[in-house]
Amino acid sequence: MDPNVLIGCANESEINAPNNPPEAESEVCLLPEAFTVCSCFQDRDAAGAAALHLAARFGCAEVIRWLLSVGGGAEVETNCGAVPAHYAAANGDLACLQLLVQQAPGCVDRQTFTGATPLYLACQQGHLHVAEHLVNDCGADVHLRAHDGMTCLHAAAHMGHHAVVVWLVSRGAARTFPTT
Repeated sequence: MDPNVLIGCANESEINAPNNPPEAESEVCLLPEAFTVCSCFQDRDAAGAAALHLAARFGCAEVIRWLLSVGGGAEVETNCGAVPAHYAAANGDLACLQLLVQQAPGCVDRQTFTGATPLYLACQQGHLHVAEHLVNDCGADVHLRAHDGMTCLHAAAHMGHHAVVVWLVSRGAARTFPTT
């Protein structure tokens, strides 16, 4: 089954389909006046991922927008220290990443417990457009190292992402592995 269906992500054509009248859409988003915090923010899976992490992982920008609007924290961590921006970057979803970084600019260079940053994960997965955004628009540090000493350049090279490697070198990424 499509993972997007499992967490309720509908694509734009499904949302705007004739059998979904605008009145029904607006009713779905209506909240009680006493509503302050969505209980879904405390609900986590076994890895500590909240609804916001899963929405980022599966590219559900509208779900992210809504969760953030009702108090979801873009800096909430999983058991391994990953924030939703890590998931969006690894997935290559620029729209989701932009929403999350706008809400929590400090997550740009946030490292997981292994030291991976959103930039590291984007480079490891070959998502050049995400890497460019993180560096050029958000100021992500191309020199940060994971705890094993690898940089985003090493991660991209290891996975064979030539275009990402060339771009990172053009941005001054370190080309040497540290000796300890």
